[in-house]
Amino acid sequence: MGWRHRWLQPLVALAATAAAGVVSIAPVAAMPPVAAGELLAEVAMRADQLVAGASRGWFVSYRTNDEHDRPAVSNGQVYLPQGTPPAGGWPVVSWGYGTAGVGDGCAASQRMQADQPPTLAVALSQPMISGFLSSGYAVVATDYIGLGTDGSHHYLSAKAEAHAVTDIVRAARATGEAVSRNWLSAGHSQGGHAALMANHLAEAYAPELDLHGTVAIAPASNAEHALSLLGPSVPNPGGQLDGMSSLLTYILYGLRASRPDLDVDSYLTRYGREIVDNAESLCSSELRESLTGTGPGTLLAKPVFGSRLASALTEYMQIPTSGWAHPVWIVHGTADRVVPLASSVALAAQLRGGGADVDLISFPGTGHFDVIEVALRPAQEQARTLLPPRP
Repeated sequence: MGWRHRWLQPLVALAATAAAGVVSIAPVAAMPPVAAGELLAEVAMRADQLVAGASRGWFVSYRTNDEHDRPAVSNGQVYLPQGTPPAGGWPVVSWGYGTAGVGDGCAASQRMQADQPPTLAVALSQPMISGFLSSGYAVVATDYIGLGTDGSHHYLSAKAEAHAVTDIVRAARATGEAVSRNWLSAGHSQGGHAALMANHLAEAYAPELDLHGTVAIAPASNAEHALSLLGPSVPNPGGQLDGMSSLLTYILYGLRASRPDLDVDSYLTRYGREIVDNAESLCSSELRESLTGTGPGTLLAKPVFGSRLASALTEYMQIPTSGWAHPVWIVHGTADRVVPLASSVALAAQLRGGGADVDLISFPGTGHFDVIEVALRPAQEQARTLLPPRP
């Protein structure tokens, strides 16, 4: 969710409270069934493609599963730190990027291979990835299913994201490099959402790996409750809900592909259908700019509240509130106008109520994008606490 859209804060707070390319790996077509995490292709990075702190790196393509447990393919990157690996191999941080877009041209690997500038989400993530590498972790980062691979990107599908974040750890181990079974999930915004769900599913989905916890920075959460309040009569005073139009566009693009039985188009105006149809052609900053002055009410032909769409959004996006076996560390800025702090306050309360070990740290005056820089050192310290880089 890495773009500068501005949510209407009271609406989100109310909802949260109520809820309390160029080389061979991209694109990859559908493959014969293989095990999740199966390494399908790897391409060594050039020295100028490595992030700071990496000794070597690869673009990888690997098998994973979507939210319906159907076979899928994702691309991503694998980085190794400098030095000699500890016994058992390098511990791993699986990093989830914030929103880049839903089209192949927005995919991190494809843009890196084409020597194109990174999207905002990737650029913001690079110092954090470098920090983890310098601390002695291997770092893997998924592009997510449908970005540079066959099919659509099911944006903010919690389960699909979690699978992609988890299976790239398996793929990294399949390279034959010294990569440990011990790992952390981490990410920012959309990636924080993915990292949280990877934590929740870890025991059942990847029992051969050993997850030690999660670092979630300004994670997307409880957005499904805010979206359920939208409809054609919702006003857009001063353009305050322009950003929610961007969010809604990408989510409905993904949900329409994930759940054709919903007839998502029936909830959209003619203009709304045109916007969702064209979502692949615009990366996040371009979509935001194209929707300046456009409120979500202009996209919707009927209210979301109480509809099948509302319940489907919850099923598609929601972070479960019980069944947590691993620690969660959430960091959020108090001045975040993309994912308001109220969302994480509600999430932390929900998870604690379900028995999870959760810490929520807030940084005064920090927004959605500068929170990564502010959280850089604390996130490294938390990672070392959860999973020491060397025994």
